[in-house]
Amino acid sequence: MSVRPFTPTQEPAEDLDRRTVGRDQLLGVLGEWVRLAATTRTRQHTLLVGPRGAARKATIVVVIENLNRVFRAIGLSGQRDLRSRVESSGKVLVLASAPVVFASVRDRAMPWFGGLIETPVGGLTAAEGRELLIRLARDRGDDRLAGVLESELGTALSQTIGQLTGGLPRVWTVLSECADAESLTELTPAIVRLVERLAPHHQQLLWGLPDNHQVIVRQLAQGASAAMTASGIANETGLTPQTATKALGLLRQAHWVRDEKLPLGSDQRRTWYRLRDPMLRHHLQWRVSAGEPLRLIIALLRQWYDPSGNLARALDADASGGATTPQQLARCLPSGPDRYGILDRLIRARAGDHEARLRLPAELRPLVDRSPD
Repeated sequence: MSVRPFTPTQEPAEDLDRRTVGRDQLLGVLGEWVRLAATTRTRQHTLLVGPRGAARKATIVVVIENLNRVFRAIGLSGQRDLRSRVESSGKVLVLASAPVVFASVRDRAMPWFGGLIETPVGGLTAAEGRELLIRLARDRGDDRLAGVLESELGTALSQTIGQLTGGLPRVWTVLSECADAESLTELTPAIVRLVERLAPHHQQLLWGLPDNHQVIVRQLAQGASAAMTASGIANETGLTPQTATKALGLLRQAHWVRDEKLPLGSDQRRTWYRLRDPMLRHHLQWRVSAGEPLRLIIALLRQWYDPSGNLARALDADASGGATTPQQLARCLPSGPDRYGILDRLIRARAGDHEARLRLPAELRPLVDRSPD
């Protein structure tokens, strides 16, 4: 049975209202700005900056999704004309969204510089994502799934999912279409379905990149290390260091990658890059690695957040001088071989190896930095 991809514009407004979580304060602010626009001459034109899927009076409220694409399509003259019409009418309020802040609203020379209030919109917390899944399960009459989510196990599973996926609102919604009580309890089948369901979305995004950028994204996703330097990427891909460095700068500006350095006191000359979206990395790895290392990462996070799990005890023993080996740690996990060296890096990172911590998938940082509580 085919399932229609989740698209907010195709959902009934009352359903979207009932399913919205974690946005009460933001919606209150936006509502007040609409009221001010309708009753005064104040126009708080707003740009909501966040992941895709995160956003009758005298006033006309113009809602624009993916403003960066719209501005690119209408060009400089169109942007200038839109700003002029909005300002001269005195009756239009612009409410827009974009995945990143872009040059057309940030550059002083552009028509819309200073014309929009930039409002960051983050992902959902694990608790908010869990509440969304419960509401969606109740909506379709799946009381068994809602019951699992409302249990202590559901809390641990939600923490694992939030850490694994980055908390993007659209991902939580798509997951609700992939999961039932059995697959969510086991977790790996639900996440595998999620990766498969998101594949067309990720492929479309990749096809929009220049060839050199695609090569770098695939290397960061499929390489043994989750973070790499420009020179390391150049060595692995055959690109020149100059080409790799320039492309990484553009990918960083477009929020495909984030840059990091080792802590102060370490080698500050090198900059490391990693993909921002963990689900994109899982998608590309899944296609070439027969499920690795996604299955291992799921097993690690699930054991970490499970109060009855023994992973935290094994790691604590290592930190106390017990010298846990990757092989001993692997016995705590229902997973296959660790061909990516994740367990070795995890142990070394827990022992204070900053580069090992940096090379780990970002989802596993909690296992290094803090306790599951």
